[in-house]
Amino acid sequence: MSDTVKRRRPFGAAALSLVTPGLGQLYNGMPRRGVIIYAINFTVFLLLNALTSSVAIQSSIAFFLAVILLVLWLGFLLLVLSDAWRGARRIGELELRRYNKWYVYLAAIAAAAGLNYAVGFTAIHTRSFHLPAASMSPTLNPGDRVFVSSNAYRARTPERGEVVVFELTDNSGAIFIKRLIGLPSDRIEVRGGLLHINDVPVTREVSAQSTLYVATDAEPPMVYLETFPGGRRHLIAEFTDTRISDNTHEYVVPPGHYFMMGDNRDNSTDSRFPRVGFIPHENLRGKVMYIFWSRELSRFGTVVE
Repeated sequence: MSDTVKRRRPFGAAALSLVTPGLGQLYNGMPRRGVIIYAINFTVFLLLNALTSSVAIQSSIAFFLAVILLVLWLGFLLLVLSDAWRGARRIGELELRRYNKWYVYLAAIAAAAGLNYAVGFTAIHTRSFHLPAASMSPTLNPGDRVFVSSNAYRARTPERGEVVVFELTDNSGAIFIKRLIGLPSDRIEVRGGLLHINDVPVTREVSAQSTLYVATDAEPPMVYLETFPGGRRHLIAEFTDTRISDNTHEYVVPPGHYFMMGDNRDNSTDSRFPRVGFIPHENLRGKVMYIFWSRELSRFGTVVE
């Protein structure tokens, strides 16, 4: 076999396509097909990036479109890998072109990575978390699995009322999910079960809505619709207004820190307790966006408010 004719190896073709879709086709001497495949793949990436942006991700429609597109994309990748594998087996030996060089393949990989970076795509910036306890019920129940935008607070500060993933400051590595109640310099206090922010009581009204998971109390709780200053609304649960955590001293949130509470107010270890305390900005790990798995079918794809 001459230096200008080389056998195409199916595994190598598939591996190149796995690294950069379309590159296996280039390896097989089909540059036009490779360019088309890469263009389709890059377009899907752009669409996924748009559908999971901080604006679009607030819509359930965007969530379901992103899931459908992701499934189609995975199917497309399998077809691309299969095409590269079968193409190499069919071709057998190939008279090498000028682009059939290792450094050309490496340059193509680097160019694709650079293009993805240039458009701001560095994966979809999401992680999934499992809810083991009921401290965020009725918003999040045990068994729920949620998508979290892990880059939500890199470009902006969190807003009051957002459901946040954070790491404790005790070096235990423990990860909690709670609702952000207090911003830096806020004064937070609970009086008779009623939350006060900067001496102003937060409005709450009895709600008929409840998908509360009752874990430890025999009697069902009262479910309220709580409204923060600015109009953000969410459900909370109260079993009683007389527990220790229902009457607290005033907490003054330090600069660069946040005050967190669970929506299941009587069954939540949160910033009212020394173990959690105030959470510094650098300990924030992301914003909860969607419920993507639940024991209740009606909660699939729910946007977490």
